[in-house]
Amino acid sequence: MEYDLFKDVTRVVDLCAAPGSWSQVLSRVLIKGENFGRQAWEDQDAKLSQMMRGVFAPTEPQRNIELEDEEPPELKPRKDVKIVAIDLQPMSPLQGIITLKADITHPATVPLLLKALDPTYDPTSKSQHASHPVDLVLSDGAPDVTGLHDLDIYVQSQLLFAALNLALCVLRPGGKFVAKIFRGRNVDLLGIKAQVQSSK
Repeated sequence: MEYDLFKDVTRVVDLCAAPGSWSQVLSRVLIKGENFGRQAWEDQDAKLSQMMRGVFAPTEPQRNIELEDEEPPELKPRKDVKIVAIDLQPMSPLQGIITLKADITHPATVPLLLKALDPTYDPTSKSQHASHPVDLVLSDGAPDVTGLHDLDIYVQSQLLFAALNLALCVLRPGGKFVAKIFRGRNVDLLGIKAQVQSSK
């Protein structure tokens, strides 16, 4: 919520989605119109405080009392939401989420994703870009860690670049890409390489 990650977002791709944490958040925020995390707790606390004031209100109105707790802004479900989650591992079904069991490092995943985003997409076409681009691509990809830090960082960076390649096929201009990254000594080079790749 601090970074307005979901502002003006209705179309999302969740890469390396299993077991489904980001997909659950996306479902709650975009499809159901709910808050999550600390904001959800604060909203619930504000509603409870307001309800308690009504139950335990003094018999005579008191003047000059400022209420600290105001009614929290109500979120609403968004229209035309499309969320596609991809992972090699199975995921439990979530309301409104299209799940694909696929490998993000394999080239055959691009047409699968494009077809999931737009049912009219022709897989025989040479276009590798979405006709209906998305607003946000999330990647929570991490390999099974071996304990060999340098190897784990390398394998995770390959997942990151596979995710970025998919994101470039489906992300609208100005769209958001958020990814997990294992920090290592070459983390700045990864960022530069990602910027160069996305500016092409």
